[in-house]
Amino acid sequence: MAYINSWIRKQLLMAEAMKTLNINEAEIDRKVLDYRYSLIGYEYENFYIKKRINDSISDGEVEAYYKAHLDNFPLKQNIIQGTYIKIKKGAPRTNRVRELIYSSREKDQKELKSYCLSFSTAYHLADSSWIEFDKLVVIHRLRKFPTRFSS
Repeated sequence: MAYINSWIRKQLLMAEAMKTLNINEAEIDRKVLDYRYSLIGYEYENFYIKKRINDSISDGEVEAYYKAHLDNFPLKQNIIQGTYIKIKKGAPRTNRVRELIYSSREKDQKELKSYCLSFSTAYHLADSSWIEFDKLVVIHRLRKFPTRFSS
């Protein structure tokens, strides 16, 4: 029913426009043809780009580019990648946390995250994200727990 109503509205709009306006059919046909060419050209450009451009860049290529263009990547602050966990004194199973924080097993990392969600007041688990060093120092000044960092 909605399709029929939409079609009727379009037909009424077209009829009213034809009565009210002086429509140049040749100009309308030219605009439709221009639009058609634009759409076909756009589709071809997308096809060509997808077929020709290699968007898979290796980590080595990224690193080489970075090293060759260090001046383009200034940092405004020092950053680090690492894990920290801040828990209250007397939190349960702290010895287990000490084991988990240094483990690279996926199961242990899930257990560590679960522990952090339940018992930590602040934490950041090592992943691909970076943290500002100054923010960590503020947290570190408060009572802290084991920390593991990589560069």
